[in-house]
Amino acid sequence: MDHSLSTVRASKLVVISAGAFGSPTILERSGVGAEVILNRCGIEQVVNLPGDY
Repeated sequence: MDHSLSTVRASKLVVISAGAFGSPTILERSGVGAEVILNRCGIEQVVNLPGDY
């Protein structure tokens, strides 16, 4: 894996999945998750989805 950055543009819908362990991280980095966790990381909350922590 070369860890290079890429820009991808879509005209409709993009589905991103990283399995059972990676998907929560993607959601949290996108602002979907528990307010306390997102605030701690300096991420603006878009959707409150607290889960079981």
